[in-house]
Amino acid sequence: RHRPGLSDLTLELTAASAYLDPIRPDRVHLDQLAGDLDSSGRRDFRIVAVSGIYDRNKEKLELSGGIELTTSDGYRFETPSASVDLDRARVVGREPIAGAGPNGTLAAERFEFEDGGEILRFNGRVRVTLQASSDVRS
Repeated sequence: RHRPGLSDLTLELTAASAYLDPIRPDRVHLDQLAGDLDSSGRRDFRIVAVSGIYDRNKEKLELSGGIELTTSDGYRFETPSASVDLDRARVVGREPIAGAGPNGTLAAERFEFEDGGEILRFNGRVRVTLQASSDVRS
């Protein structure tokens, strides 16, 4: 889906299975889902989750059961749950997150990824281990 107003941000979401909530038909239950946010030249962002509930009226996706968040520039994070605001291309997690990337490792109690993964913000007992670059200059 194309999200106008977010720098040509495109979202594609797939799931192994999906069904409408019989009590709240504005909600779609999803199992084994994956979503790609393509930000046209900036950092692309991928979300893989065990399950989720998509609220069609609010354009929100609640993910649970374990989530893997990956960026196109080599960062990979894991967290138990997250909320995705599709209108704002924002992912918020209120549970611990841990991950690694080209420059080291990171762990925190909460996180927020904005603008399709362009801004990564971590809060609450943030722990970072930086790795020295292997690029040696004479």
